[in-house]
Parts: sequence; C-alpha cells; structure tokens
Amino acid sequence: MSVTPVQCLDEYEDDEAGQKERKREDAITQQNTIQNEAASLLDPGTSYLSQAEVTDTETYRVMVFIFPPSFLKLLLLSVKIIVALWKVVPDPSRTVPGRYKSTTTASEDDVSSRYPRTDRSGFNRHNRDANAAGNFASSSTLEKRIEDLEKEIIRERQENLRLVRLMQDKEEMIGKLKEEIDLLNRDLDDIEDENEQLKQENKTLLKVVGQLTR
Repeated sequence: MSVTPVQCLDEYEDDEAGQKERKREDAITQQNTIQNEAASLLDPGTSYLSQAEVTDTETYRVMVFIFPPSFLKLLLLSVKIIVALWKVVPDPSRTVPGRYKSTTTASEDDVSSRYPRTDRSGFNRHNRDANAAGNFASSSTLEKRIEDLEKEIIRERQENLRLVRLMQDKEEMIGKLKEEIDLLNRDLDDIEDENEQLKQENKTLLKVVGQLTR
C-alpha cells in the first residue's frame, strides 16, 4: 500500500498542529502555576509584609500574560528571598537596647546583691589600688624602654663618631698620597729636563769631535 504525498502533508500538518496545541497547554499550565504561587505569596493573611507592600493579585495576573514565565519565576524567587530574610533578620531597634539594658541591669543587681556597701567600698578601693599598680608597672616599663632607647642612641652616636674619624683619617691619607704623587711628578719633570739638556750637550760634543777629526 503506497502513501500519497497529500497524505504525508496532512499527517505532517496534524503533527505540527498537535505540537503547537501541546505547547500552548504547557504554557497555560505554567502560567496558572506561577499565578497561584504569586497569589499565595502575596496573600496579606500569610505574608509577613505590611498591607502597603502587598501587590494587587489582579495586576499580577495581567503581568503573567505580558511577561515571559522565566522573568516571572525570577521575580517570584526574589520576592521569596526578601520574605525569608524579613522573617529571619530581627529588628535591631527592638532587640539590641533591651539586651544591653538587661545585661547592664543584671550586672548592677548582681554586684549590689553580692557585696554589701562596705564590701563595695573595699572592692572599689582594691580596684583603684590595682589600677594604680598597673599604671605604675606600665610607667616603669615605659621608663625602662626609654632608657634602653637612650642607651641605643648613645651607642649609635659613638659608632657614627668612630666612622667619621675613620673617614677623616682616610681623607688625610689620601691628601698625603696626592702630595707625594705631585712631588714625584715634579721629580720626573726635572729628570726629563736634565735628559734634554744632556742630549743637547751630547750633540754639541759630537759636532766638536767631528770638526776636530777633519
């Protein structure tokens, strides 16, 4: 049995129409799911947000048909994260002052109930003595440190003076060597002058000898 091209074209069109219908049904199902999640999330009775912050459900239903599902999923995820943070993070204006106040009150009550007035005065005097001793120890440590630094500075100065003296001695030695070199150069000049003079005398003697031999 052979299949005609017309039958193949009809079957292809039927398959394509079926796929389009399935895609449309999937999109509607996904939109309904997102719409239900938004409605449950934005319900004033179950949300932790205030009434002014709750979005109108009808407006969101319109958004479902305008924006793509991926954008709406991302928007819902962001709202869920904000709500979770709203539930987890406490209000610092409510918790922090009470906590510090209770701690301070408890410590003061503990001290007042544990020690009578005379003991508290002795305790305060002991604290003052301990603070004075601590200050004295820190001041003595600081003075010792200052003395060590002064000694180190004196040693550095002595070392610097020694190095300066060595440099001065070297400079003096270099000056003396320069003077000796100058003297040697002068002696060499004198020797060269004497050599020139001797050469001239030798020439003169050779001329005299030549004349005598003739």
